This record gives sequence, structure tokens and C-alpha cells, in this order.
Amino acid sequence: MCVCVCVLYLQLYIQARFTWPGSKLLRHLMQALVVYLAVWCSLSRISDYKHHWSDVLAGAILGSLIACLTVSQFSYHYSYLPVIENIGAVMIG
Repeated sequence: MCVCVCVLYLQLYIQARFTWPGSKLLRHLMQALVVYLAVWCSLSRISDYKHHWSDVLAGAILGSLIACLTVSQFSYHYSYLPVIENIGAVMIG
């Protein structure tokens, strides 16, 4: 759960903060790297028999909800606010 909270929050933070014109490719690469690390961490927990797949899935869903709520409540810290208005579009792709 903690990994998913950190990843989704960091992904939305990168989306909101990297607004200069040359950052489009860099922004997407950084977001993809963070997601790949989270998936790798989740899969390694399952393959090492530390957690059951349903525990990892439930933690990812719970972590995603917590990250979305955190971003929506503390969005005034960001200089680029439309990411909160389009949070569904950011999460879907």
C-alpha cells in the first residue's frame, strides 16, 4: 500500500510540476519509471511469497485511493491546478 501511495502521489506531483515546454518526454519517462518500480516491487513481494496476490491488489487499490484523496485535499501547494480537475484523465492515460 505504501508503495502505491508514494508512486501515485509522485506521478501526480510530476504531472503538476513539470510544466515547462521541454518537459513532455521527460515527464512521461519519469512517470513510467516510477510505475515500473512499483509494479516490480509488487511482483517481487508476490514471487518471494511475502504476500498473496489479493493482498497486493487490495493494497494497490487502497493506496491509490489515499493518494488521490491526498492530492485533491492538498492541491493548493501546486502551481498547476488543472491536474486535480482532470484527475480521472491523468489516471486513465
